[in-house]
Amino acid sequence: MDEKDFKRLLETQAERLESRFDAAVERVEQRFDGAVERVEQRFDAAVKETRRHFDVAVERMEKKFELLAETVHHLDEKLDSEAASIRQEQSSTH
Repeated sequence: MDEKDFKRLLETQAERLESRFDAAVERVEQRFDGAVERVEQRFDAAVKETRRHFDVAVERMEKKFELLAETVHHLDEKLDSEAASIRQEQSSTH
């Protein structure tokens, strides 16, 4: 094998190696893209589920605050009535 043949052999081997390397990089990129897509899908699903739970929690809190407001309003009316009754008793005894 002369120098020219050896050089051609090295170039051929380098081309094969480069081709194999390019194919391996392509496979890695495809796997990476697939993994990224799966992570994005999981993330989107988690965001939607978290939002749904948040909305349910907010709805529950709103109902509790409405009930609390009604209770405070009822107690306020009851206190006003009692205060009026006490004032009336005091004015009739004086």
